Amino acid sequence: ETELLVEQVLNKAKLFGKDFLNILDLGTGSGNIAISLAKFLSNSQVTAMDVSSQALKLSEDNARFHSLHDKINFVHQDMADYFKSQEKKLFDIIVSNPPYIARSKLNSLPEDVRREPRIALDGGEDGLDFYKLIIPEAVRLLKREGFLFLEIGEDQQRDIENIFKECDCYQNIEFLKDYCGRDRMIIAQAKG
Repeated sequence: ETELLVEQVLNKAKLFGKDFLNILDLGTGSGNIAISLAKFLSNSQVTAMDVSSQALKLSEDNARFHSLHDKINFVHQDMADYFKSQEKKLFDIIVSNPPYIARSKLNSLPEDVRREPRIALDGGEDGLDFYKLIIPEAVRLLKREGFLFLEIGEDQQRDIENIFKECDCYQNIEFLKDYCGRDRMIIAQAKG
């Protein structure tokens, strides 16, 4: 799904028609989204933010390996604190694959998934904690008619749609399916 998310960002970025794009990757983890966007969007600067210093170090190492370190600004900060510390509408695109597993389901995940750091999986009691934070806060940092891209859990479409309705700050909200036909991504545009 993350590959599809990156593809959607790349497709939408082409429509901007701008000389330069400022992109934020929230919860960058290993940096796969930030690095892919920095590589394929030569007219971009990417900010990669994560609360985990280990994840951020890994993402920096990965960016250096791909000779993209100079195109990515790495920020070690808690997501809620990051939103509080930012005041300007800086970004054309904000993208995130946040933790979205409900806490009660963490122990029943496949063994290979459980090897991932818990912080990268745990989306709170209902799996929606990060969406409740990102959706209303990201719009403050998006430039006029900028885009928010989110990966979601396969059974979360209706709940996340309700979060967007409560916020009422976005337009052109679109849920996209993965290769198995499940709603796994959202694209939403900040109201102009």
